[in-house]
Amino acid sequence: MPMFAIARVGKIKSMGQAAAAGGHNMRTRPTPNADADRTPNNVLLHGSDDLPAAIRQRLADAGVEPGRKDAVLAAEFVLTASPEFFDGKTPQQVRAWADRKSVV
Repeated sequence: MPMFAIARVGKIKSMGQAAAAGGHNMRTRPTPNADADRTPNNVLLHGSDDLPAAIRQRLADAGVEPGRKDAVLAAEFVLTASPEFFDGKTPQQVRAWADRKSVV
């Protein structure tokens, strides 16, 4: 079966969207497309597990006040691979993949 690299970028335009995205990503809300037994293996590589608070803090640090109701507050980036890529890999191998800074 073919393997794929997956990159998803999404706009977050409200704190409600930020809370929903954070809950989905951290699996603190029901996520039917995810295997709940594997959730403890998830690793947050960068950022905070409280996405709305992190966005508020970053905007405050930058001195930014969104001027429009529909302004983009943040961009969400998810980088992963198809499940077949990870088959047979040890947790150490997966971590090494996640820690890579460049692609060979």
